[in-house]
This record gives sequence, C-alpha cells and structure tokens, in this order.
Amino acid sequence: MFSSLQPFLVIRLEVFIGKWFKPEAATLEQALLYLIKKIDPVVERDYSVVYFCTKTSSDNLISYWWLKEIYSQLPYHYRKNLKAFYTVHPSMWTRVTTWWFSTFLAPAIKHKIHNVHQVKELDSVINSTEFDIPMFIQEYDMSINGLRYYKP
Repeated sequence: MFSSLQPFLVIRLEVFIGKWFKPEAATLEQALLYLIKKIDPVVERDYSVVYFCTKTSSDNLISYWWLKEIYSQLPYHYRKNLKAFYTVHPSMWTRVTTWWFSTFLAPAIKHKIHNVHQVKELDSVINSTEFDIPMFIQEYDMSINGLRYYKP
C-alpha cells in the first residue's frame, strides 16, 4: 500500500487514540482547544499525526460537522505543516468521512491522508517504536492480521 511513499524520518509526531475520545464529554470549543494544546508544540515544523481508530464505537466518533468546524478554525500553519495523517484500522465511517471531507472541503490535504490496515505498515513510513502502542491495538491487529505481524 505504501510502496509509492518514500520512507522519511518523522521528527515531529502526535498520536491520538480514538477509543479514548468521548465527544459527549466536551464541547466543540473544548475539543478544539485540547487539539491545539496537544499539537501546538510540533506544528512550527513539518509534523505527522497517527490516529488509532481501533475499536472505536459510535460513542467515540467525531461527527463530520465537528471535523469541518475544527479544520476551519485551525490556524493556517497547522494545516500547511501537516505532512501526513495516518488512520490506523479505519472504520467504514472514518474512511467515508475523511474521503468526503478531503474531496469536497479540503482537497489540498487529500494526498496527506493515509489509511493503515496493519500496525506493521506504519514502520515503512515512521518509526512506530517512538511511541507506545496500547495492548488492545496490538491484540486487535493480531486478531485481524495474524500473529506473523506481531513483534514484541
């Protein structure tokens, strides 16, 4: 899948776990401020984001309208300096939403969005040992991709 991508060294990286996000517990403004707080230290230079969609449910999904509002309110350099957005184990909802969003609202970022179906695929573009991957993600990956991909 990533054969057309050239591996590169990611100096700045931010990781989000979708399963742990609770949209009903925050307003749109709170979510935006949290996002800015998390990624502000890395946005002055090129950066990438890894979003683990693994085992998210309808309770954890960000609505299309939230995504649209957050993107429109982010300062320009946040969008410009984003080099790649990797969605690991994307759900159908996530794939459709990001396709729709990047096709009609933000076509400039379409080439930056990558769906990753195996954690192992991340190693071809980033060093996934730079961050801890929660065990539930590794277990899920093994259950759908087999044990041959597991590296302790």
